Amino acid sequence: MILLLGVISTKALIFDCNFHSDRDWWVVGCVYTCYTTVTLNQNIVKLEDVTGNHKIGKGNSDVEALHIENQKLISIPEGISKFFPNLSFIRIADSQLISISAEDFRSFPALRVFDVPGNVLTELDRDLFKFTPIIEYIYFGWNLIEHVEQGIFDQLGQLNFLSFINNPCIHAEGNNRQQVLELKEMLLSSCPPLASTTIMTTTVSTSTDFCELVCVSELQKQIDDQQTEIRMQNEKISKQNKKISEVLTKISDQDQQILNQSQNLPVLLDLIKQNKERIAEVEKAMWEIIFRPFDQELKAEV
Repeated sequence: MILLLGVISTKALIFDCNFHSDRDWWVVGCVYTCYTTVTLNQNIVKLEDVTGNHKIGKGNSDVEALHIENQKLISIPEGISKFFPNLSFIRIADSQLISISAEDFRSFPALRVFDVPGNVLTELDRDLFKFTPIIEYIYFGWNLIEHVEQGIFDQLGQLNFLSFINNPCIHAEGNNRQQVLELKEMLLSSCPPLASTTIMTTTVSTSTDFCELVCVSELQKQIDDQQTEIRMQNEKISKQNKKISEVLTKISDQDQQILNQSQNLPVLLDLIKQNKERIAEVEKAMWEIIFRPFDQELKAEV
C-alpha cells in the first residue's frame, strides 16, 4: 500500500507559486498573482496541490491572477478553482497548450482576462466562453488557429480587446469595441469552422479518436524536436560567448600592461635625458684629455 501511494504521488500535477502583486496587468490592474512553475507534470489533467509562500496576510483565496509561462501544459488542468476560486485573470504563455474548452472556465464566472500567446491551439468551439460573460480581454496571438466557430464571441458584451495576430488563418486584432466587432466579421471568412460531421458507427468514432491521438502525438514530437534544436543552439551560443569572454579578458590584460608601461614612460625619458648629458660630459672630458695637448703645441708653434 505504501508503494502504491508513492507511485501515485510521483504523477501528481502541482503548481509551485511565487506570489506577488507588483505588476499592473491589463484590465485588472495590480492584483495578487501566482507566477507558477508546473512540477511533476505527467500529462495529468487534475491539479493536486499548490505550493509556495504567501505574502503576510494573504492566502489562496486572495489570488486573482494565474501566470503560467514556458511550461509544458497541453491542457488547462481540472481543480484550479479548488485552490484559486477568485481568479479574474489567466495567462498561459508558450506552454504547448493544445486544447481548451468551456468546461475549463465553468468555475470562473468573474474571469476578465484570458491570455494564451505562443501555444499550439488550432480551433475554437462556439461555446468556449459561455461561462465567462464579463470577459473583457482575450488574446490568441501566436498560435496555430485555423478554425473559429461562428458566434463564439456573440454573448460577450464587455469584450473590448481581441487579438488573433500571427495565426495561420488571420493576423489581426481589435483594440476597442468597434474593432472587435469588425474582427468578428473577419473571422467568419478567414477562419471558417470545421465542417460538421455525424459519426455513424463506433468504429468510425474509435478511428477518429485514434487519429486525434496520433496527430497530437506527432505535434508533441515536433515541439520536442524544436526545443531540442533550440537547446543545442543555445549551447553553441554559450560556448561562443565563453570564447568571446576569454578574448576580452586577454585584451583587458594587454590594455593594463600598456597602461603600466605608459605610466613608466616619463621615468624612462628622464633616464635617457640623463644618459645623454653624461655622454656629453664624457665626450667633453675625452676631448680635454686627447686633443688639448695638440691644441697647445699648435698654439706654441704659431
